[in-house]
Amino acid sequence: MIEIPLITSLCAVHFLCDFYLQPESWVEDKNSKKIASAKLYLHSFIQAFFAALICLSYSKPFLIVALVIFLSHAAIDLIKTLLPKSLLFFVIDQIAHLAILFTIWLALTDQFHLISDISQETLYPLTIYMLTFGLSLKPASIVISLFLSPYTHTATEEQSSQGIREAGKMIGYIERSLIIIFILAGSIASIGFLIAAKSIFRFGDLTQNNEVRKTEYVLLGTLSSVIISIVLGYVAKYLLSIPSPYILF
Repeated sequence: MIEIPLITSLCAVHFLCDFYLQPESWVEDKNSKKIASAKLYLHSFIQAFFAALICLSYSKPFLIVALVIFLSHAAIDLIKTLLPKSLLFFVIDQIAHLAILFTIWLALTDQFHLISDISQETLYPLTIYMLTFGLSLKPASIVISLFLSPYTHTATEEQSSQGIREAGKMIGYIERSLIIIFILAGSIASIGFLIAAKSIFRFGDLTQNNEVRKTEYVLLGTLSSVIISIVLGYVAKYLLSIPSPYILF
């Protein structure tokens, strides 16, 4: 029997303690004092205490869980204070905490066999998703950049203001990811809504400033991004519909 409520409870407690029971002053204290911060150990103790209560309510060994979570949480948070503040390291920090909780859950419920039970039927769609979204991000950006390179100098001659650094690249990442998600979910109409929303904000501002070349340049980039996303989305949808990963036709 797979005890799902236990892992969901542990995760809920983690997020509660990490984001709602940890004042901003504690975070600043950890970042400034590092290993000498008392708030680092207090926060880790609170995490361990509530996790132990959860395990106790499920009649699981709670002392060893409290010790593991206290030590691991303090170590992970300490390492985080030594790294630059960025979205990447924030995500890695949370993944590390959740990985510890997942490992504890596997040990408490004797579910380690779940890892070895991952079949080709599970890995195949996972690799398709990874390949599709992987191609839609940086590789697609490079293709679009090369496609637009003959027009880049002409378009930027009329540029009147400096935008957020690399914002266009991130917008492209999100746009292509959403289009692929919409295609896989069968919500084609949402793609039109996405493009329309982008057009209202982006092209409206450009035409008001009479930046004709820049408008055409952005339109070329948007359409090429949409085409790449649609192709990747439908190829992925086709591959996922194949009964056997070994027979394409």
